[in-house]
Amino acid sequence: MNQATNTVTAYQFSRLAELPNWSQWAALVAVVVAIMAFVWWWSRRDTHALPGLSRLVLFGLRTAALLGLLLFFFNLEKKTQREVRENSRVAVLVDTSQSMGLSDDAPGAGSDPTSRADKAIALLSQSDLVSELRKDHDVSVMTFDDSSPPRNVAFFSRTGEAADVADDQPSESYEQQWSEMTWITWTGIGLVAVGVVTLLAAGIFATSASAAYMNFVSAICLLAAVVLVGAGDLRNDQVRPWEIVFGKSSQKPTDTQTDILSTEDETKSDELANVDWAKSLQPTGLETRIGDAVIQLVNRERGGPFAGILLVSDGANNEGTQPIEAARMVREIGARIVTIGLGSDQQPQNVRIVDLEAPSKAYPGDQFQLRGYVQGFGMPNKFVTLQVASGVMDDEGNFQEQSIDMASEPIRLGEDGEVIPVDFQITPENIGTRAYQLRIVSASESDIDPSDNQKTVKVQIVQQRNRVLLVAGGPTREYRFLRNQLFRDKDVELHVLLQTGEPGISQESDELLFEFPDDPTVLFEEYDCIVAFDPDWSQFSYDQIQLLERWVGEKAGGLIVVAGPIFTPVWASQKRGNDAIDIVKDLHPVTFFSRGTGIGLGRFGSETPHKILLSSEGQKSEALRLDSDADVSARIWQQFPGVYGYFTVSGVKPGAAVWAEIDGDSTGKSPVYMASHFYGAGRVIFLGSGEIWRLRSMGVGYFEAFYTKLIRYASQGRLARDSSRGLLLVSADRVSLGETVDVRAFLTDAQHNPLTDPQLEARLVKPDGTEESLMLRQLPEFEEGQYAGQFTPLQDGEYRVEVILPGGGDDSLLTREVRARIPDREIANPRRDDAVLTALSGETGGKSIVGISDLMKQENLAALVGPEALPPRDMFTALPDLTDRTFQLQLRGWLMAFIVLALSVEWIQRRFAKLA
Repeated sequence: MNQATNTVTAYQFSRLAELPNWSQWAALVAVVVAIMAFVWWWSRRDTHALPGLSRLVLFGLRTAALLGLLLFFFNLEKKTQREVRENSRVAVLVDTSQSMGLSDDAPGAGSDPTSRADKAIALLSQSDLVSELRKDHDVSVMTFDDSSPPRNVAFFSRTGEAADVADDQPSESYEQQWSEMTWITWTGIGLVAVGVVTLLAAGIFATSASAAYMNFVSAICLLAAVVLVGAGDLRNDQVRPWEIVFGKSSQKPTDTQTDILSTEDETKSDELANVDWAKSLQPTGLETRIGDAVIQLVNRERGGPFAGILLVSDGANNEGTQPIEAARMVREIGARIVTIGLGSDQQPQNVRIVDLEAPSKAYPGDQFQLRGYVQGFGMPNKFVTLQVASGVMDDEGNFQEQSIDMASEPIRLGEDGEVIPVDFQITPENIGTRAYQLRIVSASESDIDPSDNQKTVKVQIVQQRNRVLLVAGGPTREYRFLRNQLFRDKDVELHVLLQTGEPGISQESDELLFEFPDDPTVLFEEYDCIVAFDPDWSQFSYDQIQLLERWVGEKAGGLIVVAGPIFTPVWASQKRGNDAIDIVKDLHPVTFFSRGTGIGLGRFGSETPHKILLSSEGQKSEALRLDSDADVSARIWQQFPGVYGYFTVSGVKPGAAVWAEIDGDSTGKSPVYMASHFYGAGRVIFLGSGEIWRLRSMGVGYFEAFYTKLIRYASQGRLARDSSRGLLLVSADRVSLGETVDVRAFLTDAQHNPLTDPQLEARLVKPDGTEESLMLRQLPEFEEGQYAGQFTPLQDGEYRVEVILPGGGDDSLLTREVRARIPDREIANPRRDDAVLTALSGETGGKSIVGISDLMKQENLAALVGPEALPPRDMFTALPDLTDRTFQLQLRGWLMAFIVLALSVEWIQRRFAKLA
């Protein structure tokens, strides 16, 4: 906040306010008249033998002393009346959502491929826009997208005429006061010299007729000198008379406070102007929330001198408060919105590959599905042809084509923004890492951006099958459906432990167990995922529970625990103290109610279903995708009637992700139904009940898709092992831009002992080929060798995390890939929304400007964004009168000097005249 102070100085006698009654004034006048009469009578009686001029001088000196005392009594005060002005403020609000990264012209001769963000950067860095606004306002440059509140980028203080008066700036400069005080001081010294000389001369020639005139001149010069120098000292508060005489100036006369203040302001402005606009205005936001940003800014500026907002955006609001509601709030506080619309209002023609999906691992000779997503804009009903090429990725991450595998039939594009899935069936032959590229080979010549016409994905072709252990406290329906499904899956090796089973029973599985493994070699080497359906943990020994914890935390095992009505309420309600049960609870991503609450016993056996609501994390999770199309999957979950029972937990642990909740229980809360978290190097997933089988009523494939993806997600740590010295995991293989990715690692040295370094430096390779460091820090709650870190993708494409283990060797490099993509909502409608922009400006009385060409010309700025468009709204606040205490002390000192001098000169003259 920049302020300026207008100062008015007034002098008044404070004693006048203490004598409000006429009787007090009458008494005061009577006393003064009596004293003056006595002085006159005494002087006339004492000096009757002296010449008349001498008698007048002595009387005048005594009277001057009395007048000094009277002035002291009335107590002259210097008071400063101040009016503080807060400068009018304007916010330049720049859109940094990902739609601002789009360009509106196809590359080629005569076209302009500049993105909207680049145009905003040029507007702020190359035009005089900010300089024009600074003439009348303080200017804050801020950015907004999906974040809250808007982020400050830079502040520029006002430079116009009204900002010239700074707070506490004196009315005269130091140089002016020095010059004035110099002649006053030396004039006073001259008068003192004349007075002293004439006084001495009067003493020498006391009997002369001219002595009376000398006494008169002496008295006048001496008293005038005190009055002159005293008045100058009181008026010029920065320079003292003795500094003139003795040369003790603390500041050179050529420096002025105005110069100092202006230099400081220029330095501050230079620092604020040194902004990295390209970095500050990078379009990274996942959503455009114009209404929310404006409302938050108005709430912060309400009650201040806020003139308005200069909004730089394409107007493509897609989330949050409606902009028109925010505009009404701006109008209510008397501010305006001027909009600068960037981008084209025409739908650009573009076809692109949105994403390419493939399993992270496949098996030789087994067919897998490669699914691509094609999206078109401005090209309805046109046809494109897709082609799949296979090859490898080189050391720099570039695709090296080796063969063309297949091509599609011509595919008809849908309406603007419609995503069309296209499937290809691939049969790998050789073991190793294979790259597949899906490309558009017959795009239209008017395609605005050919760079998005291909996507590449890597698939590891491995011989190993996914090894799953099912543990069940009893033969529930969920257990039986999943057992049968996994037994039929040729990519799964299934082992079963049914705790209620007895020797001789038959279970569809590759191996039937009657006891949980207690040999580390067996558990660590044979299983990738364990699914536990309401198990009776009391049948497990403490050593077996410890082994299970090590398998998850150290060996990256995937554990899926499904709560049930039989055994879960028994062990979950136990208080801490049972070592085995405490470990089981620690493994869970949720926390449990203690015994006696009656809450944690579950809500099973309801007569009506409870709907399951996916959280934002659940909607983004690939593990819960029931269909390859995210929108279709979301509709399936919305249409799912729900479950008739669930186990109630008290909450989730720090760092855990809530995937789904129950739609409001009897208490009005939404209990957690699904949650997930990292436990060391492994993943643990909690399900509130075993009733996902009810999805079969909507389609048998939905239940199979749910558990297939869930088991694959939980097993990622085990399946992703590409080195005998450790493993590297990420929280998700596919994320949206701006979404944080957690990285976990379990690392050993060349002798396979856990690493002990407190932190390791990994390498993050971005889609554009640039690299940056990624710090992995050791997890204190686990044994040595376990590390964690995170990063946030801000570019569309594939990120690669690389960890080089100390000691070298063939297996010292660990890598994981994460694909980041732009959310559909930011590119679904890339046109400039003039309706939103004109509504914002029209509702508040502002202007709506299209493009930046006119704003880049200095001669147009005053009309477009000057005081007529954004009138200044300076705020003035009157401060109480302030008494200058320093002035009072100085005044009393000079009054004392005046009184003492008058009495001293009178005494000396009386001595010369030989009076009593």
